Amino acid sequence: MNLTTVACLLFLLRAAKTTTTKSPTSEPLAGGINDIDPANEGVQTAVSFAISEHNKVSDDIFAYKLIKIISAKYQVVSGMKYIIEAKIGRTTCKKEDLTTQNSINKCPFQRGPQNAKNYRCRFEVWSRPWIKSTQLLVNECS
Repeated sequence: MNLTTVACLLFLLRAAKTTTTKSPTSEPLAGGINDIDPANEGVQTAVSFAISEHNKVSDDIFAYKLIKIISAKYQVVSGMKYIIEAKIGRTTCKKEDLTTQNSINKCPFQRGPQNAKNYRCRFEVWSRPWIKSTQLLVNECS
């Protein structure tokens, strides 16, 4: 390798390191994935939407609801994308009996080893409120 090639490689490595790391006091990178407080209103709205959509496509007759948010991140992408790791649990309420979005909060969790089911889920929710669009991009539970 000649000296010019080595210099170019070192420059590119330094540039990549500079753009991918940030100090604790720096602003989040535009377009980067950043941590967000799970209590943030946008996160709460996104996780409620994700669980509602999860319940629509689930084969289970019982509805699931949030146990806790494990982690939350966001990314600005022509709107806001929320990346949420959450623990959800099976309730005693049948999906067909739920009348409003908020009624799920009144449902107790299933008890006992045969009925209680908890899952760790990864949800990605893309919100574009100016066009009244919210989409669940990722719904992975195990």
